[in-house]
Amino acid sequence: MRFLHFSAPMITSLLCLSLQAQEATPAPAPAAQTLRIPGQQQLVAMTLSRIMESNHYSKIRFDDTLSSRVFEEFLVTLDPQRRIFLASDIAEFTPYRAILDDQFKEGDLTFAVKVFQRYTERLQERIDFVHATLAKQLETANDESLEISRDKANWPKNREEQDNLWRRTLENEWIVAELSAAAEMKRQERLKAKNKPVDTAPKRPPQEQIVRRYDNFLKSQKDFSGDELAELIINVMTRCFDPHSSYFGPKAMEEFDIAMKLSLSGIGATLQWDDGYTKITDIMPGSPAELGGQIQIGDRLIEVGQGDETPVNVVDMRLSKVVSLVRGQKGTTVTLIIARGGPNGERKTIKIVRDKIKLTESEAKGEIRVVESQGRQVKVGVVRLPAFYDGVATADGKGTKGCSDDVKREIIKMKEQGAEAIVLDLRENGGGSLGEAVKLTGLFIDQGPVVQIRDTSGEIEVLSDEDPGALWEGPLVVMVNDHSASASEIVAAAIQDHKRGAVVGVTPRTHGKGTVQRVIDLSRVKQLAKLKKSPGEIKLTIAKFYRVNGGSTQEKGVEPDIVLPGIHDEEEGEIHLRHHLPYDQIPSIPVAIDGSFIKNLVDATKLSLARRTASPEFKTLDTDIARFDEREKKGTLSLQKETRVKEFQDEEVRREQLRPMYNQIAGIEKGEEDEDEEALFRKNRNKIRNDVYLREGEAVAADLVKLLADTKVAAKP
Repeated sequence: MRFLHFSAPMITSLLCLSLQAQEATPAPAPAAQTLRIPGQQQLVAMTLSRIMESNHYSKIRFDDTLSSRVFEEFLVTLDPQRRIFLASDIAEFTPYRAILDDQFKEGDLTFAVKVFQRYTERLQERIDFVHATLAKQLETANDESLEISRDKANWPKNREEQDNLWRRTLENEWIVAELSAAAEMKRQERLKAKNKPVDTAPKRPPQEQIVRRYDNFLKSQKDFSGDELAELIINVMTRCFDPHSSYFGPKAMEEFDIAMKLSLSGIGATLQWDDGYTKITDIMPGSPAELGGQIQIGDRLIEVGQGDETPVNVVDMRLSKVVSLVRGQKGTTVTLIIARGGPNGERKTIKIVRDKIKLTESEAKGEIRVVESQGRQVKVGVVRLPAFYDGVATADGKGTKGCSDDVKREIIKMKEQGAEAIVLDLRENGGGSLGEAVKLTGLFIDQGPVVQIRDTSGEIEVLSDEDPGALWEGPLVVMVNDHSASASEIVAAAIQDHKRGAVVGVTPRTHGKGTVQRVIDLSRVKQLAKLKKSPGEIKLTIAKFYRVNGGSTQEKGVEPDIVLPGIHDEEEGEIHLRHHLPYDQIPSIPVAIDGSFIKNLVDATKLSLARRTASPEFKTLDTDIARFDEREKKGTLSLQKETRVKEFQDEEVRREQLRPMYNQIAGIEKGEEDEDEEALFRKNRNKIRNDVYLREGEAVAADLVKLLADTKVAAKP
């Protein structure tokens, strides 16, 4: 069993695209072949429904109330924007609302099969509508609008209403495709003017792009297997207890272990779906793909084979299936038939022996920055930690390590280089190992409590740093944003409660995930132990964690000491996740704190505000945030092409004028301005991007160095 806590549940997600339909109660399209749920998955569903009811932290009963939740959640999962099902479909499904609890406990997944069958039928109708509508020129001069989000709207009453919704959706997609093409053309012109390589491949016209995208989406849904559907509905059931309890089938289990151990067996190439083809977008340093020197970024996979077996065609195949074909056991051979120079380019047959691949992008990285502060130069060490990993193989292959080991290594290195302050960057860090969070905090505090955990029985356990002394005792800044979750929140909260450092945030609060999960191998459960195939694993919420001060980070997250202005989605965070557990408190634990740090933090906050007030970058951000908020409040998009083109052109002029400023904000260096995101990632995979927020975090750390020195001088008799 493993104890973990993640920012979001690992579930099979369905990308819901917009689609529409003509009479009040239309007859469904001809039925596709009925999916069948394997008997093993029925047994898994029955067993998990009982495990959730008896072992979940909330002690919620799987009764008619939860049955109603599962009913609604499954419909929303398939059709989140309420564009595919009709109101008549929902009425037809309604008798299931109060009986899903009974059906799950009997392993009966009829509801999922029936609803998914109707979903693919309606999807086929919508794609037929897309083809018919885009066969002619769309009207984009009328004064209509489209809702940006329909997640709270009613399902269409009839096909006429649905067709109208879909027509407007397609008009918007047509406009977006044309504007995107215009923006890309301008980017290519800038590249050409700077004698940089340009993409000369012909682009599909807008209607062909849209039709092809919908066709591929429909194909991916029709390819859904009974196992995948069972995994989907079981996950819907588990997340109705809370958003972080989830079921992993065998394939999802593999992805979960890769995320935790930062390694997999394969060739070391990053694959991406591109207009029906699987394209190689990155090659990892030191991997078989790089060492062999046979494949190149931009190659498209046409066929994939195992060893000497006949390769299978993978054009228009779902990306997840292609990835599973390319991955494999260390020492085995994969055969790739690729097209180079575009889909119709030169064909090459390549054989690669798979090996273990280390995903080093998620490992901790550190470097020294020299920062100007109050008339002096300060050496600030920056440590970037993207995830709280554990059990990662060491370089010599003789053992394993966790993220705390890597951070410790970086701090020791930076101390030797004369670092005077440390910035620990936990932005976008969604969590991971609870044990590693405690160990990492221990690098910065001299013994003491880190986090409190309350289990299902109400028992409270305190996890503490037991090692005397801290590896780093100097000024410390912890950087977070609304995607910093769980283990990141434990560390930030502990540093804050011990008054050990300043928490600097790009958003008003972190994600707000304060729950602990246990991963259980279902093959150890008595009812499932004798199954021939692996039944998978369950990640089950079994506890909540609390700060040293007694408050949970659940819902509320951690509020930074210094909040920097940033564009963020108001709907982000735990509090906006369906079925999340509530905030509560338990008694606090007294800890000894350095009272002088509180004054230093107040002074550092004032210095940061003064610096931001005078900063042209932050002034630009303030303006952009106001414009973003205004657009969000509007809630609709104009479908008048002239209006959208004018908005686009005005924005292009503004962006061009402010391009040097935006590059400064993003930390893009000279010469990188027009490189695409993938190229920048490859170029900077082992580099810490010095964006405006990180620069301000470094400046706060440098301020603390000066303030701490002044405090020590003032304290002398």
